[in-house]
Amino acid sequence: PRWQAVAPPQPETSANWCAIGVISYEPDANAAFLRSTDGQSLTAQRHERIELLASFYGPAASGYAHLLRDGLAVPQNRDALRSNGVAFVGTDTIRAAPDLLNQTWRRRFDIPVLLNRQVDRTWPILNILSAGGTLVAGRPNSSFNQPWTAGE
Repeated sequence: PRWQAVAPPQPETSANWCAIGVISYEPDANAAFLRSTDGQSLTAQRHERIELLASFYGPAASGYAHLLRDGLAVPQNRDALRSNGVAFVGTDTIRAAPDLLNQTWRRRFDIPVLLNRQVDRTWPILNILSAGGTLVAGRPNSSFNQPWTAGE
């Protein structure tokens, strides 16, 4: 993981490794609201784009960044993501971004990865079945009791 509560010791400069983490969630413009067929709940359905940043370190860092890019395009790997509700959108430019650590430059290559997912949130919001009250309009104290029917 890119960000950890307690930072682990850095691997040797000769080790190949990767740090990966979510850097943004971008929601679509509007959620769709779906009422359950039994009227017992309301579900908000939204799609969002997730941007990950994978940073590869070590002597073969560039090769591993390219391997990730190409491996995410393999249908079998996309199927594994899809079975978990995530779709691979693509990657952006692989960029060299060396780190200076203890007066030594460490090879680093960053690659942004874009994914899409659908998020469903359900609330127990019941349908209104009937309403009653008093309307004050042209005639005072006009009462009503109107059953509520779906679709009205």
